[in-house]
Amino acid sequence: VARLLLGAGCVVALHPDQAAGVAMDLALALNKPGAVVPCCVHQAEFPNRHLPNGAPVSTHDDLVEWLLAKDPRLQEATLPFEGRNR
Repeated sequence: VARLLLGAGCVVALHPDQAAGVAMDLALALNKPGAVVPCCVHQAEFPNRHLPNGAPVSTHDDLVEWLLAKDPRLQEATLPFEGRNR
């Protein structure tokens, strides 16, 4: 598994549910390009997720902000389809 991950060109997670943060952490740890399109927040399962201002991550917008706060190189984009697309 390690060889597969280290050899990957990028990390992509579309609707990763509980794995959104881990997917971004993996891309950052491996210094690989990454794209995460989160959908569900799962606030009850992650009570320790907090925004930089200390507020809990409770909405989709919060989750996107929390992911972006992981590293200053991260950028937000909107994909050209309906639904959770950023």
